Amino acid sequence: DAVDDSGGPLAFVAPGETGWVAEPEPQALAAAMDDAWRYRSRSVEMGSVARAHYPRLNISWESVIASLMKIAS
Repeated sequence: DAVDDSGGPLAFVAPGETGWVAEPEPQALAAAMDDAWRYRSRSVEMGSVARAHYPRLNISWESVIASLMKIAS
């Protein structure tokens, strides 16, 4: 889950698909948490989709190091 001004995390938190995204305001965050609790089965589904999606993004220390080594050479 993320707020809509999170920057990088929004690359892998797709609203309604892989997590909940809210405005960075207390009321909006509370509403998103309430929704995540109220719609627990939907939260579980989005978590499963996120788990399947994340590896396809190739986010790992190995990929970061490989990228940095390309820049340095």
